[in-house]
Amino acid sequence: TENLKKIHLLTTSLYKDFDHLIEKYLEVGAKIFQMEYGIVSEIYENKYIVRDAISPDGSLAKGAEFELEGTYCREVFKNEVTLGFPHVGEMENLKNHPVYINMKLESYISSPIYVNDKIYGTLNFSSTKIRPFGFSESERDFISLMATSIGAFLDLRIKRKELLDTNERLKKLVGIVAHDLRNPLGAICSFSELLEVDPGQQDIVDLI
Repeated sequence: TENLKKIHLLTTSLYKDFDHLIEKYLEVGAKIFQMEYGIVSEIYENKYIVRDAISPDGSLAKGAEFELEGTYCREVFKNEVTLGFPHVGEMENLKNHPVYINMKLESYISSPIYVNDKIYGTLNFSSTKIRPFGFSESERDFISLMATSIGAFLDLRIKRKELLDTNERLKKLVGIVAHDLRNPLGAICSFSELLEVDPGQQDIVDLI
């Protein structure tokens, strides 16, 4: 019930910008899952890119890139499923993994993020502490729900950027057209003022 309240507050609160919203999602997720690290990643051409992150020592920087094959998120991305590892050190296929060797991250839970019906990356939380009771079904549902919300926000941000870019291109086009029209129109106006015509034709010159 407390976790549902936390997620409800996330979805109904106002945020100063998108980065602040994602930061709050990661902070709340870390509390719900009792984890130390939280990451929103983008995965592109086998590159794992940290888009937003929280960590105890601030070691995970935005924009950091890793090979997808060297991350726990590889299976989440390839199989498009929510996964939870309560004790990585006991898993034969992961205890020699570079992340485990370098950071000793024992527990991990992750869900894919979709943007416009295509997998964008992952939302994941991890810790150096073992979770002796694993991850409950409700916890898997919680992270899936959070990943879905983040995907929706990402989609809105992308569409907003596209709209701003289109508006900027339109402003440039209008500027170019206005400039191209201004020169010949200015010449026509100037020459029409120099015309000497019969009084009966002056109305036509005024129209020009």
